[in-house]
Amino acid sequence: MPPGGTPQNGNLIIWNDAGICSGAVWGGENRLVWDARRPENYTTALYGDDRYHILRLTAVGAGDADRVVKIYLDEEEEAVLTIENALRVTEEGNDYLGFGATLGQATQTLYFDWVTGTNAGAFGPGPDAQDPDDNDEVACIGMSLFGGGDISGPCHDPFADWDEDLDVDQNDFAVFQVCFTGSGAGQVPTDPEYCVCFDQRNDDGQPGRDDDIGPFGLGACEDCASGSDMSGDALCDGG
Repeated sequence: MPPGGTPQNGNLIIWNDAGICSGAVWGGENRLVWDARRPENYTTALYGDDRYHILRLTAVGAGDADRVVKIYLDEEEEAVLTIENALRVTEEGNDYLGFGATLGQATQTLYFDWVTGTNAGAFGPGPDAQDPDDNDEVACIGMSLFGGGDISGPCHDPFADWDEDLDVDQNDFAVFQVCFTGSGAGQVPTDPEYCVCFDQRNDDGQPGRDDDIGPFGLGACEDCASGSDMSGDALCDGG
């Protein structure tokens, strides 16, 4: 909650009296990440699941022409959402950083493992993939906030490449068949663990996870099929 005690939208929140207030919201299974203070700006290029994720929020620029809000996910170098010339949003007299699970009148269940913030500068995850010595984060605060470890979960890119051999072939579809539940199962098999990665589409054919591995999930796999020893398309699943 902000200093006044009124619930605010946002899982990560920046309060500021110079117009750069913002609130990053993780939409979970709805595949949304957005700025709660500017809800017309959002991205749907993400999947929700029951795993921990790293969410970064930066906001910089007091003028309307240079105000930029960015949201990063899972330490990827590129922001999943960038709002340039962001609308002015002010929390008069307040300069704070916050976090929470409040989302308007909706309900969220979130677990925070660690939260940190700084007003030393606005920077994304580092280092630069093309230049490891170019690390804005270290240059700004003298350290990396991410301590390392595997945050990717079991899924590969594309998701249908179960054996991670850079193609999507019959070996991958054989595992899909083991995981197949049909529509409306209500639960994805946990053995093998990779089954959760095949839950890619709802029963209306739209991207999302609906706790079954059914015909629409099969369609998502078929969209990624390449054949043996033929490079799979990493973008076939929209990732």
